[in-house]
Amino acid sequence: MVIEVLQTSTLVALLVVPLFFPAKNSTGAIKLPKNYNDTSGARYAVNERGYLEEIHHDRLSSEA
Repeated sequence: MVIEVLQTSTLVALLVVPLFFPAKNSTGAIKLPKNYNDTSGARYAVNERGYLEEIHHDRLSSEA
């Protein structure tokens, strides 16, 4: 009987304790500093389909 009470109290504790410590609301995104916009030395970029590709600086246009 003592074992059943111990198991039941452990189960209740495992269900109740997380309610007092809510999970952090994180988006998973990396926050970069505002002056981190210099991409002149980058060798790779993400294309329109979301894939990583090598940048050829001589073929880039100066349109922004």
